[in-house]
Amino acid sequence: MASLAVAIGLKAVFGDFDPTWAAKAVATIFVVAAIYIFWAAHDAATKTLDRLNDHNANAQPNGRMRALAVIFSFASVAVGAILWML
Repeated sequence: MASLAVAIGLKAVFGDFDPTWAAKAVATIFVVAAIYIFWAAHDAATKTLDRLNDHNANAQPNGRMRALAVIFSFASVAVGAILWML
């Protein structure tokens, strides 16, 4: 989530930056990093869930973590698209 905040904050920091593609490219890197972080968290949660099932512990279902990763990924892409339109 912080990566998305940085991407949005870059617009405020750079303002009217010339060339505009450079500022947008840097913001896009942060959006891509956010998507990577979401899916890395999903993978880590899946591995943890597998370990916890071996010890009869109750954990959040894997589908819920996947749904969150998908929602955050789509939201990140939307933020990236908005940044490119500004």
